[in-house]
Amino acid sequence: MSGLVLLLAAAFVVVVVRIVVAWRRGLPGIGPRVFTGGLGIFVLGGIIALLAAGRLSESLEMRNWPSVDGVVTASFVGDGRLYRPEVQYRYRVAGVTYVGHSNLNAPGFGGKTRRREVAVKSIAEYPAGSSVRIHYNPQQPGESRLLVSTPWNVFGQLSLGLLLFMGGALIVLLPREMKNG
Repeated sequence: MSGLVLLLAAAFVVVVVRIVVAWRRGLPGIGPRVFTGGLGIFVLGGIIALLAAGRLSESLEMRNWPSVDGVVTASFVGDGRLYRPEVQYRYRVAGVTYVGHSNLNAPGFGGKTRRREVAVKSIAEYPAGSSVRIHYNPQQPGESRLLVSTPWNVFGQLSLGLLLFMGGALIVLLPREMKNG
């Protein structure tokens, strides 16, 4: 488990202990509804932050995966509303052939025309038959990545989770600290 995940888990436990102590002493300065709401925001933020930190840790670990040469078998823009680029590829590890696919970490938001333009431009870099470098999980060679960069949304989820986590803790703990201060 990464240091970031452990740090967030430790912070979560410390604040939970402080909240439990504050709750047992009474809720000066805030009512039970505010306390419950703040606690809910705190827990939700903690869960979001821990999940995002786990995804961030995984993506950073993937950078250390071994890599092999692979071949693009197909590249196209997926049908539907999202217009996501799809790249399919194959690669060999220890004499075994594996297949994989990637959406090139393309975001699924924005105007329909713009998404299509970005997807078409993205797949142009990966025509069928071209050579690519594939990173694979040494423990499970069937798990692979064409790109080992951190997906764009992990940082947004981590930021949102930390904001909710700290905001919920402040809602619950700050009135007590202000009264005691």
